[in-house]
Amino acid sequence: MSENKIYVAVVDDDESFSKAICRLLRAAGFQPVAYPSAEAFLVPTPFPPPACLVLDIQLGGMSGLELQQRLGELGSAPPIIFVTAHGGTSWLCGLLAQTFSRAVVTGGHSQSSASNRDQIMSFSTVIGPLSVTSNQ
Repeated sequence: MSENKIYVAVVDDDESFSKAICRLLRAAGFQPVAYPSAEAFLVPTPFPPPACLVLDIQLGGMSGLELQQRLGELGSAPPIIFVTAHGGTSWLCGLLAQTFSRAVVTGGHSQSSASNRDQIMSFSTVIGPLSVTSNQ
């Protein structure tokens, strides 16, 4: 395990999606670690805390939103990129508006270091070319 790698956790119960995202991240120089469930992500591992979390919203067992809440309660929530293969976009816009409002009220991730923000910006550059279309 290399100490200079930027770890990104991928939590998704769709194995083919997880593998594809992990390959993309690895090709961009990140160190992805895949987890098949929210519960698996919560089990201690030898990996350092991830710089970012790619999180499926609808998982079997604990949902991605429940995991986000649990991590917030534990005080260990990294920046999260939510993904889903379900539904349209209207409910997601409402969720993002609520989340943004809470982040503004609570100060969000203001304690993040400049280095961490740079890592996340680098990660979003990798993810940026992906596009998601709705089935509706």
